[in-house]
Amino acid sequence: MSLKKKYDALKADRAFFIICIIHLFLAFFHLVYSFCTDYWQCYVRAGFCLFIALSIFLFRRPGFSVSVLLYAYTLLYFNNFYNYTSFVLVIFAIISTPKFTIPALVLYGANLIPALVYRQNELPTIGIHVLNCAWITIFVVLVIMKKAPGTLQLTDEETHVLIQLADGKLQKEIKEYSENQVTQIIKNAISRNQCKSKAELINRFIKENHKMP
Repeated sequence: MSLKKKYDALKADRAFFIICIIHLFLAFFHLVYSFCTDYWQCYVRAGFCLFIALSIFLFRRPGFSVSVLLYAYTLLYFNNFYNYTSFVLVIFAIISTPKFTIPALVLYGANLIPALVYRQNELPTIGIHVLNCAWITIFVVLVIMKKAPGTLQLTDEETHVLIQLADGKLQKEIKEYSENQVTQIIKNAISRNQCKSKAELINRFIKENHKMP
């Protein structure tokens, strides 16, 4: 995929396009702040912000999830364990790419133990950390994620393909793209819009557009 197509695909995913831009600005401000202090973590944070922005641009949601997870695990060793930024970032990564759920949580636990030992936290601190992680998870799953889905976010290619699929055409009957290209276009739209299947994506598209031309 060319850089222009990557840009167009990212721009269609409005939330992550904005997140990418924000991380570029975050990298800039962390670097500026580094001139005002000798705090070496400024460089680490600036580097990760650039890494996250680049990962979003190249790989969109999966890129965001992987880069944010790496950042979250690194922050475990920097932050006091009354700070839950790391776990919130893990939750964001899972929401973005649900198939990362088990690996993300296992790796969080694997990094949490040595980080807590390194900080010499006592048992009550561990309990506080685990309980706070639990309520954050419950709030995200039962409050935030229960909201009705918004309008589909689609590229021009995805809209074109969905119009024809909704009109009853098979993937192989869409002349502008090969069948493999259509499959990838659909997968991208499913992932970005958090649909469980191709059928759900098409049904949502039909409902939003009412009548097909």
